[in-house]
Amino acid sequence: MSQSFLARKLPLLAALLALVVAAPAGAEAPPPPKEDSFFTTTNVQLLWGGGFSDRQLGYITKTQSMFTLTLNNYTQFKYGDSFAFVDMYQGDFVDPVDTSLSAGNAKIYAEWHPRILINKFIDPKAPPVFGFIGNWGVAGEINVGSNFSAYLVGPSVDLFLPWNIYVGMAFYYRYSQLWFAVPGVGPGVSIYTNTWQFSPYWTVPFQIGPLPFLFTGFMDMYQYSTGGVDVMFQPELMVDVLAPFGGKANTFYAGLEWYLHSYVFDGGTRHTVSAPQVMVQWNIH
Repeated sequence: MSQSFLARKLPLLAALLALVVAAPAGAEAPPPPKEDSFFTTTNVQLLWGGGFSDRQLGYITKTQSMFTLTLNNYTQFKYGDSFAFVDMYQGDFVDPVDTSLSAGNAKIYAEWHPRILINKFIDPKAPPVFGFIGNWGVAGEINVGSNFSAYLVGPSVDLFLPWNIYVGMAFYYRYSQLWFAVPGVGPGVSIYTNTWQFSPYWTVPFQIGPLPFLFTGFMDMYQYSTGGVDVMFQPELMVDVLAPFGGKANTFYAGLEWYLHSYVFDGGTRHTVSAPQVMVQWNIH
């Protein structure tokens, strides 16, 4: 899409981020730690949506629709925590450079986010600093996908806000490698990037009448080695389907996810992909 389209979208991104960081009102954000002992939770998500024309990441299909099966796990231990997910994509993919060529019908992508929380070493029972800074420490991240890998490390902090609102953020040093084919040049080119990345994420529970909702998600913003900025924004709004009818709460959710990716491709052209998806989530344990 055009630069003017991005300019119209950025104020909305800024407003949403301000809402998340300011208060009560994200291959999903991990839940807030509940205790100092070992804790783990796993869920499975199934998503389907249209508008997938992401040439940079290769999520571009003939019909622009795509299924995603996601496995998430959050694990907490005495001195830190870990969040990991695997995305399995199904669609009629085409080549990002030459869309007349097929690129298969399946893709896979995974991330692992381990953290060491320094405040847990100092005093595991200490109350939040200033009443809302709950955890702080060093975060790492490993991203692996088709012809792509990234390794990140940097400081991380969690904010425990009123009404059970949980907001976290990390500021990383990022090293990444991307391989892609260049028509007429050769079999492929590897691009290495040393840059920064800012990653806020959040979980906001709220209720409207008898319906419990969950607003969660993340944003990744990083700088290209050439100076441009890449923004990935994936908020989710879900309703607890069983709880209003006397079923077990926090077990089965249904709702929407918005896949929004603004990136530079084709020698400096700005593109924005907007792909809304319907989704269901089953919390296994």
